[in-house]
Amino acid sequence: MMCSDPSMELGTCEMIEPQTILGKDTTYATVSNLRPRTSYKLQIRGFTSKREGGDSNPLEVETDTAQPSPPTITVLNCTGKGDILLEWRRPRLYYGKVDYYMVYYRSDKDASFSKRKIDIISNNSSDIYIVYLTGLENDTNYNVAVSAVSVSLHLPGIEFESRLSVNKYVYLNYGCSPVSSSILIYTPSLNLVLVAAGLGALLVIILLVVSTFICRRRISGYGLVAVPPCTAYASGRGRGRGWTGEPESDIPGQLFPKHIQGLHASGDMAICKDYENLETTARQSSRKLYPDIVGGQGLTDRRPVSVDSWLSAGQFILIPGEGALVAGGTWRSIWENQVNLIVTIQTPRTRDDLSQISDSKFFGEYQVQVENETVSPDFLARNMKVRKGRQTRSVDQLLYTQWSERNIRSNLHSFLSFIKSAAASTQTLGGKVLICSRPTDDGGIYYMSLYTMIRQLEDTGDVNLSAYSRNLAESGIILENSSSYANLHDALSFVIDVDFNRNSYSV
Repeated sequence: MMCSDPSMELGTCEMIEPQTILGKDTTYATVSNLRPRTSYKLQIRGFTSKREGGDSNPLEVETDTAQPSPPTITVLNCTGKGDILLEWRRPRLYYGKVDYYMVYYRSDKDASFSKRKIDIISNNSSDIYIVYLTGLENDTNYNVAVSAVSVSLHLPGIEFESRLSVNKYVYLNYGCSPVSSSILIYTPSLNLVLVAAGLGALLVIILLVVSTFICRRRISGYGLVAVPPCTAYASGRGRGRGWTGEPESDIPGQLFPKHIQGLHASGDMAICKDYENLETTARQSSRKLYPDIVGGQGLTDRRPVSVDSWLSAGQFILIPGEGALVAGGTWRSIWENQVNLIVTIQTPRTRDDLSQISDSKFFGEYQVQVENETVSPDFLARNMKVRKGRQTRSVDQLLYTQWSERNIRSNLHSFLSFIKSAAASTQTLGGKVLICSRPTDDGGIYYMSLYTMIRQLEDTGDVNLSAYSRNLAESGIILENSSSYANLHDALSFVIDVDFNRNSYSV
């Protein structure tokens, strides 16, 4: 079986590992784990117990496209005429092409987002797109985001829409203008401005002189002391005790739902500002390496990360990326770090890595054998035996297959049920928890955050989602956009509002 990948230079081909199909009457097979928007050439060869047949005529097929990554908004300005100037860059990752964009915008007065479809001009060779949103209301805050859409190659009516870009905000009024335009000031007005500025500067100087004189008279016996920065005490880490919260900013659990209502009433501006700070923290931090790197690939930015939970240092190991559980490095990490529970969170369309193990399978030097599986309405529970040489260990897996960040509110009951089941297994089995979240880290971040907040709530009655999110960002772990961050706050508010008040939130 040969593959011709259009993203490869010069159209070179890559040999794909042959797939063996048993049974003389078998007439079909499913080939999984292929790349999106890629041309494949397939051939079939038959075997008997003694001989090998020739290749069939080649069959050439092209796989369908897939969801692109979110665009990036680079400029958002108001023009003073009830219009918004919006500029963005196309996604970093897309398959084949982006067919069109969707612009989402909402004012503080709107209950939901309005959408505007932006078709792509065929002769636009750059990756920058600029549009004007017209007919808007002045003296109003607007929340704007963009998504990219790729149309299916094979399924009419099916489209693959990216996640929304990071939300941006702009205040629309008559007096604003684009950054690139100039501002005209009449000379008389300019003179008044200069006089006012001079008087203001003189007043500041006088106040500084008076303050200095008073301080020297009143506290002349004091000297200067070195005060360490606040960040030395605000990391939320307890010197091996795990994450311990921030007493100065912890919020009583019973007040948290009202706190979130207040943030929503202000257009989520505080949540979005907090998320922008998290982005800055994540960019500035060097992502931590866990000792055992999946597949030995330690030079990329997609690395396993050791994550603290409430009063438990390094309780979670976040393994990013597709196919993590079929890599020998992952099982080496599971073995050497005594992981007893694997938590897997994925969408309904994501392939289950271990579903094809009928008896047992080797991943490197580790033999994995599925002992039993239990299917519940919300998730799948799997018990496995892992062998290395003569040693054998038992590892459980809980697989949640209904993850959808956009529908997290409708699936919240089932997801919380999954968290509680995983928490019960963690307390029973002990040890570390390996988390695989696909296709993005968002499901794993939701799990770690809600689990940790519930544990903090149990012990102290307080929560601090902002501080824990900052703790994750210091390790380079962050949700994809501010909408996901706002939804995470709503999820925690739901847990507290429903479960806490009924005294049934315990994990």
